[in-house]
Amino acid sequence: MFSRKWNFMVAVSVTAASLFSIRPAEASCGLHVCPIPVAVRPNQSAVSGAQAMPSQVWLETRFATFDIGGNGNYLQTSLTGIFEHRLFRAGGLLPVIYLNAPTGSTTGLGNSLLFGEVYVISTAGTRLSLGSQLETPTGNHDKGLGADHFMAIPYVNFWQTVDAWRFAVQAGYQQTIGSHSHTATATPLYVNPHADSEVISRAMLSYTYQSTWTGELNSSVRQVTAHDAVGDKTFVDAGVALRAAFGSALALRAGVDVPLLSRQRYLLQTYIGCFYYF
Repeated sequence: MFSRKWNFMVAVSVTAASLFSIRPAEASCGLHVCPIPVAVRPNQSAVSGAQAMPSQVWLETRFATFDIGGNGNYLQTSLTGIFEHRLFRAGGLLPVIYLNAPTGSTTGLGNSLLFGEVYVISTAGTRLSLGSQLETPTGNHDKGLGADHFMAIPYVNFWQTVDAWRFAVQAGYQQTIGSHSHTATATPLYVNPHADSEVISRAMLSYTYQSTWTGELNSSVRQVTAHDAVGDKTFVDAGVALRAAFGSALALRAGVDVPLLSRQRYLLQTYIGCFYYF
């Protein structure tokens, strides 16, 4: 049965939202990635401050399991486009999702995403930027596929490349915009849960071998700041990934993420993505 569902969902994607439970005090909705990781060439070669990094199209399929009011899972494929300029970068993400929840199964569009950032420092191997993401309520809230409000995430983004090594760190503050409701009769949202306001940080260390194979270690910390949030307030995740470059235009990346402190939001996530650089 799972095989048929997997085949059905090839080329679909996600950034829906989620609730820890159906109680209003536990409303949670948002993005999986905050902010979107910096993009570099498949072989991670340094670029000078006068040059733009390559633009890209990124297709990723992700499978996650969770226990939120019962066991469930979802399959997501996210189509992301990023335009790079030597002074800024901007892009968007279009999501569709298949959700197998305790309340039933459904398929549809999730909440789409726009983002932009400006480079404050741009030298060979070093980038520092300021930007923001905006999640838009394009998902069907009644089916549990998306939140019914906008959400902004201003952030700072830094990465440093030294020879074959690369380090990146990001920090942002997520806040919902406008009024919204999570009533007791609302359909729970199971995908990528987080509270209405959080401080979010991410870090990544990678090493590239022979300009082709890249191993990655990554982690994220989320601290809930919403005064009415119920349940766990601190979430720490860790993950590993492997990327393979095919020339200067194509790369494949696969990995797995696991929660370290709390399993309240998800149990396991695996993913594979394809990058085209231009």
